[in-house]
Amino acid sequence: MDIRKIVAFMLVAAFLLPTLLTSNIVQGKEGFGMVKVGNPILMRDDFSKDPINWTFLHAARWDAGAQQIILTEPGSERVGVIWLKRNVTSPFTAEFRYRVGGGTGADGFVFMFYKDPNYEPGIGGYLGFLCRPVEKPCPRNDAPGYGLEVDNYLNSEEAYGMADPSPNHIALLKDDINNHLVYVNDSRTEDDKWHQVRLLAQENEIVAYVDEGETLRWSGPINRSFGGAGFGSGIWGLNHRHIIDDFRIYGNSITIQGLQQGWTAELVNENNKTLANGEAAKNGTEAVLEVFGLPMPLEGRFRIYEGNNKTVYDSPVLRDIWGGDVWLLRYLPDPAAEAGWDPQIVVAAAGISAVALSLGLLILRRKKTS
Repeated sequence: MDIRKIVAFMLVAAFLLPTLLTSNIVQGKEGFGMVKVGNPILMRDDFSKDPINWTFLHAARWDAGAQQIILTEPGSERVGVIWLKRNVTSPFTAEFRYRVGGGTGADGFVFMFYKDPNYEPGIGGYLGFLCRPVEKPCPRNDAPGYGLEVDNYLNSEEAYGMADPSPNHIALLKDDINNHLVYVNDSRTEDDKWHQVRLLAQENEIVAYVDEGETLRWSGPINRSFGGAGFGSGIWGLNHRHIIDDFRIYGNSITIQGLQQGWTAELVNENNKTLANGEAAKNGTEAVLEVFGLPMPLEGRFRIYEGNNKTVYDSPVLRDIWGGDVWLLRYLPDPAAEAGWDPQIVVAAAGISAVALSLGLLILRRKKTS
């Protein structure tokens, strides 16, 4: 190899190595930086891959070809349930698409949340929400929790001993399949078309949107003793297909840690419009930004202020911000820390660069004197 190429390579390495090691630094003003610690709620699944984040019961299955979840499909006396493999007990927003129809009718499905999952799901009009004692007694008759019900069959008191309000309704259930906190009559329960759902559960309010229009709103105390979240569907003599796709769940607030007493935080978009107002730091360590109802993911900049509105930190524009995110503000006198590099690695990189530079210069000098 040509000695000149070797020298050129060593000189380039000497100058570029430190840059390469710290190329991911994201830092704001005054030596502060912010890093995402995690998000305990966020989960996205378009079912294009093996749905390992879910537990499947009975007839529920993953259709790998269509990349969808089939809860129930033509076949008499079936129930299908899937449970998310994590507990969700805090406020959240869930989004998904559903399609129901294509069969002879009945019975519907339910998105379950804050739910006790330890029961045997029942067929038909029970939609997998509770056990149904058809051929044998239930091991247990209760399973507290909530559900957004999309019901397409009238299971009446006279015929079935149940309390459906109408043949086609969307409702909010609590604890029992017959306990409708609020409902609306809606033909989108079995029209064999895709519909988009967004359900927002706050501290004392639940709001549901279907196809972007508000469909249900209920206010009152919410029991979060249980964290089960998932879908259930039941059919019996009649047999629609009940299909779910494009599910995601995320939080309704963003937590910023590492603040000092009296500091506040806000999230602004690229046009400096405030997306979420900052709250005073709680216990001098963190602030909570409410992003309830905002379309996710967000893009914007975090700003941190002292009590006199002096800017402490102004981040670059960040993307893929989600409700439920936890961010940590850190003082970084050494910007390499933001990239997650051990200071010893940075020192070693500097040493390697110095050696490479020295060797390159030494070779050049010897070449000139020879």
